[in-house]
Amino acid sequence: MRNRAKSFSSWGKIPSLPFVLLLELSGRLRNGENQASVLAWLNTAPFVIHRMKARFNGAAISAENLSSWFKQDHQSYLRHFEEFAQVPGPTAKHLAHSETYRKGKIARLPHQMRLEVNRRLLDGQPMAKIVAWLNAEPCVIDRMKMYFDGTLIEEGSVSQWRLGGYQEWLNQRELLALTDNG
Repeated sequence: MRNRAKSFSSWGKIPSLPFVLLLELSGRLRNGENQASVLAWLNTAPFVIHRMKARFNGAAISAENLSSWFKQDHQSYLRHFEEFAQVPGPTAKHLAHSETYRKGKIARLPHQMRLEVNRRLLDGQPMAKIVAWLNAEPCVIDRMKMYFDGTLIEEGSVSQWRLGGYQEWLNQRELLALTDNG
């Protein structure tokens, strides 16, 4: 067992993570999320925290770890990401319901904007007000030009997000709360 643990640490922190988590990581980077927010997401994920404690004496994943992995393995996982998007069945269905693999207008926003949408929904802010705020933000306008020919966000986009990505965010918050209390 000791040799196995040693071999995991020689792989590096990011390659020691499960395949599905590496797909999520690749998807986030593919969707334009910056490396700093990806790193923050990784280091707060309960599974990653557990893995780092078990195999790396609790040392968090660093920007250098992410950059090294990005240079060496990211392209390989992008190929897997594209392949999984084509596979029918439970695995593809699971991935399709992950925030990273969503293709809607809210899903294509930068991570911090999605978080703010989630916070506003949690606070009960009316959708019309969320839509007005989003359509006035320069980074949102840029993303809409990039992915949707400049069409503005409508209430339907926020409504779809509320039923999908927002629900996942609520579930993640609940899991984090259970982990912190357990």
